[in-house]
Amino acid sequence: MIVGVNGAEQYGERTVGVASTDWLVLVTDGITDIRDARGAFFGTGGVARSALAAVRAGMDDPAAQILGAARKHGCDRFVDDASVLCVRVS
Repeated sequence: MIVGVNGAEQYGERTVGVASTDWLVLVTDGITDIRDARGAFFGTGGVARSALAAVRAGMDDPAAQILGAARKHGCDRFVDDASVLCVRVS
């Protein structure tokens, strides 16, 4: 559900601890919903795998890795907006 679209929607609040090496990764559904030639979604698993690979490789820009992996997965055929935002906790 898009936050703010439905005034009747109820949202919970949760607090999580973060370390100085943690990343916050936000993506639009255009990233998770891109499909390969067999119709398989890139999904949240694809986002997690590519983000983890980028962080383990010491990349300063995991967003580029995630976008590139999604693009490769879907043969660059995005059918929706494709946005990635990565923020490092410091």
